[in-house]
Amino acid sequence: MTDAAADAIRLLRQALQDELGPHFEDTAQSLPGHTRKRHASAVAMIDRFTERLIALPVSGARDAVEAAVATLFSELNALNQKAGGRLLETEEREMIVPFVIDAAATRGCDHELYEDGDITIRYRKF
Repeated sequence: MTDAAADAIRLLRQALQDELGPHFEDTAQSLPGHTRKRHASAVAMIDRFTERLIALPVSGARDAVEAAVATLFSELNALNQKAGGRLLETEEREMIVPFVIDAAATRGCDHELYEDGDITIRYRKF
């Protein structure tokens, strides 16, 4: 049996990559804090988050989804701090956060339960 939510999360992840990949390519080495190594680290963190969500049960996984979101942003926050707070700024946030919100909703997290409908807001520092 196919997990439609997992398929939807994969599509969301591909859409993020289609947007974030070229952005990271354009900014690598040209903006302070941006390097290909840091970009690859951020992408790997997002991929691990995606796989965590895909591995969850189809429903009833809200606590596990929140834990995955907390882990992702803990990792991204630490990476951004190492880059002097310049790796993940407004433009990157506007790409990553909607992906996380939509992926979490796909795994059953109700937007209405979170401040401004944003599951990430309490975890992110960028």
